[in-house]
Amino acid sequence: MTNQLINRYRARPWRMTASDYLAGAAATGEDDRISLNGKPYPTPWDPQLAEAMQRTNQALYEVAVADTLLNDLMKPPSGRQDTL
Repeated sequence: MTNQLINRYRARPWRMTASDYLAGAAATGEDDRISLNGKPYPTPWDPQLAEAMQRTNQALYEVAVADTLLNDLMKPPSGRQDTL
């Protein structure tokens, strides 16, 4: 899906690196772990991501990294100062 978004809309992956994935996977509780299934796809924006996913074989859902994503959204964009 990410490859399609990049190709069609020139999207830039956000929090989709191998280190982001591994941090989320490590934070996922044992009872919430689900194995990956289906065909693996390359991750040209970070080739180590595909390798990490194959190595851990663990699905990662947004809820596992929600705090990190929300913290990112709370910060003003770099180069701009927001005032409230």
